[in-house]
Amino acid sequence: MSRDRCDCFASDQNVTTGSAVDNDYSGTGFDRGHLSPAADNNVSELANKESFYFSNMSPQLPYFNREVWVKLESWVRDQAIDKGKVYVTTGPIFVNNLGKIGSNEVTIPGYYYKVLLTFKEDGNPSMIGFLFPHVVPASADFKDFVVPVNTIETITGLDFFPALDNRDEGRYEAMISNSVWGL
Repeated sequence: MSRDRCDCFASDQNVTTGSAVDNDYSGTGFDRGHLSPAADNNVSELANKESFYFSNMSPQLPYFNREVWVKLESWVRDQAIDKGKVYVTTGPIFVNNLGKIGSNEVTIPGYYYKVLLTFKEDGNPSMIGFLFPHVVPASADFKDFVVPVNTIETITGLDFFPALDNRDEGRYEAMISNSVWGL
């Protein structure tokens, strides 16, 4: 279902340590970049509205947000339609940060990642990771930033798929299975 973007950016009252506000972004030149895209949150009006909480935003350079990142988001939506179910994890990586904005000192991440998991017809997992330096050429192609999932796990310190069998998890996370993903 397609819904109109509400563009109703708001502080997230559930963040007890404080939340960014619209003024943190005003006049900075940075976009309020969605981590979970508004276009992926159309199951209800509430879900769409919640995707505009600042807890789902990260300062992004306009050409990054509007070019390479939006193309990746669209490709991920296509993958979800094609494969029926795709698990997606997205986030900033606070390494080589680009500074801070606003009175709340919102950190401008140096990198962003997106990790996808699907299960093939044989029941085996297929994963793909994307690791982007925040500063990329406007003409960059998201396909040039494919890395093994375990690379992103090492940088972030996160285990994205702890429920997978540990005997196989490492092998799948080390693979780049571009053919499964149509790349």
